[in-house]
Amino acid sequence: MPLFPKAFLVGAAILTAGFAKPSPDDAADAACRFATQSGPMLVIDGALHPRFLPNSDSLKTRNGVGVTKGGEVVFAVSKRPVRFHDFATLFRDMLDCPNALFLDGTISSLYAPEINRHDRLFPLGPIIAVVASFPR
Repeated sequence: MPLFPKAFLVGAAILTAGFAKPSPDDAADAACRFATQSGPMLVIDGALHPRFLPNSDSLKTRNGVGVTKGGEVVFAVSKRPVRFHDFATLFRDMLDCPNALFLDGTISSLYAPEINRHDRLFPLGPIIAVVASFPR
């Protein structure tokens, strides 16, 4: 049985409407300037990744990102070590994400002063942050 909801911290949803395909006039401004390598996919078109085992003994801290059916971006990080299968199930069944991507594992860190969390396990590499709200 998945460890919901006590094993996870789930971030507030962010609407992705601002990231829709740009018009030709906006193409130069919308070019991708930064990226990070991640994976595997946790949920692919509504299905859990086929290699994830419900009884796997690989328990790690995990974090990821998914997009809901409504187009919202949702971030989650486990509070304790979990299986890939359980983490993917969180995105698909609890967060309604037909697609979700694993971002990081053992070195996962979170800075969220609102919940008194400021992990300092390792030096941070790529950082994903919300710096402004997109008008709805």
